[in-house]
Amino acid sequence: GALTFREIFLNISPSTGASVKKAVGEVIAHELAHQWFGDLVTMNWWDDLWLNESFATFMSYKAMNKLEPDYDMFADFLVSETAGALEGDSLVNSHPIEVEVKHPDDISQIFDEISYGKGGSILRMINAFVTDEVFSKGLHLYLENFKYKNAGGSDLWEFIAKVSDRPVRKVMESFIQNIGYPIVEIMEDNGTLKLNQYRFLLNGKKQNVQWKIPLTARYTGGTRSVLFDSESMEMDSSGFIKLNDSETGFYRVLYSSPLYENIIKNISILDNKDIFGLLNDMHAFLVSGKITFVEYLTMIEKFMELNDPFIIREISNELFSLYLIDPKNSLVLGTNMEYLADKLKILGEKQKKENINISLTRGILANRYAILNRGYAEELAKFGDSVSDVDPDMRLAVLTSYAIVHNDANKMINILSGFSQDEDRVKVIQAMTMLTGDDNFAIIEKAISDREIKAQDSLIYYMLAASNPGAREYIYANLENIIEKIQAVLAGSGYSSKVIETVVPFIGLNHMDEIGEKLEKINIREISRGVKKGMEYLNIYSDLVKRLKN
Repeated sequence: GALTFREIFLNISPSTGASVKKAVGEVIAHELAHQWFGDLVTMNWWDDLWLNESFATFMSYKAMNKLEPDYDMFADFLVSETAGALEGDSLVNSHPIEVEVKHPDDISQIFDEISYGKGGSILRMINAFVTDEVFSKGLHLYLENFKYKNAGGSDLWEFIAKVSDRPVRKVMESFIQNIGYPIVEIMEDNGTLKLNQYRFLLNGKKQNVQWKIPLTARYTGGTRSVLFDSESMEMDSSGFIKLNDSETGFYRVLYSSPLYENIIKNISILDNKDIFGLLNDMHAFLVSGKITFVEYLTMIEKFMELNDPFIIREISNELFSLYLIDPKNSLVLGTNMEYLADKLKILGEKQKKENINISLTRGILANRYAILNRGYAEELAKFGDSVSDVDPDMRLAVLTSYAIVHNDANKMINILSGFSQDEDRVKVIQAMTMLTGDDNFAIIEKAISDREIKAQDSLIYYMLAASNPGAREYIYANLENIIEKIQAVLAGSGYSSKVIETVVPFIGLNHMDEIGEKLEKINIREISRGVKKGMEYLNIYSDLVKRLKN
């Protein structure tokens, strides 16, 4: 029952930023949840790893949502858990939640967005499907029956099904044993809604797979639930607004134009989670080629007028990710600049006792605007020599600006050594990813070798530097050495695989013909999944760059 943490997740101080404040609560709650899901009841074998991690993930947000309602933790859940899982699970090279484990090296690679994010999202979906009261009763029975014993996923469904009249087992096995997830296409025809489902893939291909989907449909008079367990079905369209109420379901929805226009008319009665789902789905449809960039911008135009901090962050996340994939695209750059400038003006200066999410959003947007706008970076860089006096949520933006304007690794190392708090040191390392030039790269590598930058924090540097257009060639040229360094310290952790998966889609964009050969030289078993996923993302991004030009 011993719990260990890195200090950043235990130490709250006056210089703790909003995102870390939230993370401290969520991480501690996650690890405490393992006292029940992991310790009291232990999985039969590693193929049920998700049973531990999914529950700890879901229950940590549930607990924090109760303790700190102002944090809007289930909005964070959608960003941190559901969105990442929806993206990762739309790859051909995904894996089912319940995955067969044959070798110790396979274990570390399944501690990923599927075991945590998808599993947690499926639990949220089934919780909504059977109601809180029924879900709680079923869990209680399960824990009582298996305490100090081993259990499998099917045991859990059996106990929730015992107290529910819903087809729990069918739904759960459908989502746990199948790789991927469904897209539901919906259109209206003469007063009838016509739906069909198939597997959604980011590469734009179509697979005819059917899930047993617990659909929640929002109508003007409330919500209705129905099980969608065939290739197609029909529903009454009278008063219909949208599917997947509050985004509790693990699926995407593509609406016909008239239905989408009706959603826009009813935008005022949708909550921020509904709007997040619409936005996140549209971005996925853009990446997969279902819609063009111009269509995407047209469809999210009304949402860009909204000032909920959660919605602002999601739109900025999507636009900025497109910039990182195609930094030379003037339309992408211009849209980012205009949106960031407008929302930073609306958010204004920090107010006393403002909501934590407003402060968090301001800092994220300021950091991105500094990367895109040299003039703004020069304004913020002036505060770099006294960064300890800067609001914690604005420190990363100031440090990033300082790094861009001065482009001097020695100056950044000096700032790093002046901080004792892990959180501030991580922000300095994040800012250092914006440095360019061989001299700077050499200084950073020395800092990593000398442990001025912790081994675990070097991962942050490498992964973020790969998204910086000015550092990609360096990461590409030194990829073998970087993986060797990580393996020397963190072998068996799965981190090397995650680094490969994250950096390859960016560093490979200018090396499409030769990156495969480079990866062959370092393709040890422990990074095999990362190589496959990284190459798949690379091909998807390469196709997207071509389409963004049209």
